[in-house]
Amino acid sequence: MSKNPLRKKANKDVPSTVAGTSGALTQSKNVAELIENAPSLQKEKSRSSGIRNLELDFKIWVKHCDHQSVRVLFKGEIVDDLITAIKKKLSPKLDDVAIDDITIRRHGEEDDLRSGLVVDQSFINDYETPLQVLVNAPTTLKRRHEELEDLEKIVEIAVKKALSRPKPDELIQISNLSETKARKIIELYGLKHLEIAEEDFQPIEPMQCQPFLWDMENDEAHQMSEVEEWFKNALNLPRGFHVKDIHTENYQRHLQTANVVLTGGTDISVGPSATSCVWIKIMKSKENFKIGQAIGEL
Repeated sequence: MSKNPLRKKANKDVPSTVAGTSGALTQSKNVAELIENAPSLQKEKSRSSGIRNLELDFKIWVKHCDHQSVRVLFKGEIVDDLITAIKKKLSPKLDDVAIDDITIRRHGEEDDLRSGLVVDQSFINDYETPLQVLVNAPTTLKRRHEELEDLEKIVEIAVKKALSRPKPDELIQISNLSETKARKIIELYGLKHLEIAEEDFQPIEPMQCQPFLWDMENDEAHQMSEVEEWFKNALNLPRGFHVKDIHTENYQRHLQTANVVLTGGTDISVGPSATSCVWIKIMKSKENFKIGQAIGEL
């Protein structure tokens, strides 16, 4: 009698053993599932690693508007990364342009490349076939660009007008004409300045006359009447010739080619009848004679 309860208890323990075995089987099944799924995890890891390996490192030729093509060093995955690199390369031209206002196209194509498109080896190109960089600028930016272009045209027209406008004539008093300026003027008119030595002329019998005696206390202008008489007596010209005091006459000659107006005069004129053909400048001393003044008067 006492053994039966023990046997029943033992029988009751069997299910628990079976249950334990069933739990072990379930646990084994889960482990098997984990083992079975392990390759797929490895595949996912491999797939993820493959995406990272899409990051490229090469140079791509791009061109913006009418500017020359340039090479952009690309380190990225997709077109959006490439646009970022292009914006940096084309600084400062694109500094004021937002990333989403920039698109690129393949050479000769009319469709914009999607931002998420993977950049692969097919993007490698050369100088002649660059990617086209387009800026979808906002209206305000376009207007500012147009205003700058208009301003450039205005400045260009103003400069052309200023350069084409004839220069005002330079007014020069002959007595102040420098030798350098005088030589430039005669060069503009194709005249030659010839240096002729005195020895090249046949000896001329000097005129026998008394020299004019200047009053050193008075200037030349107050003595011109006496100078005129001295020339008449010294030259002893035939009838019909004249010797005139013209130091008060002021002449003005516009030399258009040289943009110069010469003003001034000389002191004594000599010639037949009323025609003057010889002009003489009078000075108290040789040191006061100026080559530029002499050229200007001639």
